[in-house]
Amino acid sequence: MRLLRSRKFWLILLVSLGLAWRLGRYFLNFPIWGDEAAVGLNILDRSYLGLLRPLNYVVACPVGFLSISKWMMARPYNDCTWPPTGQHQATRRAPDAEATW
Repeated sequence: MRLLRSRKFWLILLVSLGLAWRLGRYFLNFPIWGDEAAVGLNILDRSYLGLLRPLNYVVACPVGFLSISKWMMARPYNDCTWPPTGQHQATRRAPDAEATW
C-alpha cells in the first residue's frame, strides 16, 4: 500500500510505460505520417547548409536533429548495423527513438 503512494514508483512506472510505447511503435514499423514525411523530404532534398534555412512543407525541426538524421541517411545501407543506415524507414525514425532515452 505504501508503494502505491510513492512518487518514485509512479514516476518509474510512467517513464517505463512511455518508453515501452515509443519503442513498440518503432519496432512495429508503423507507416510514416505527413509531418515525418515532410521532414524526411527536407533531409533528402537539402545539403547540410540547406538545413539551416526555413524548411519546406510548413514544418519546423531542431537543426541538430536534422543534421543527425541527414548524417544517418547519407551513410550506405547496411542491414547489420545499429542505428540503421541508408534511406530506410527505420533510419528516419532512429534519431526519434534514441532521443527518447
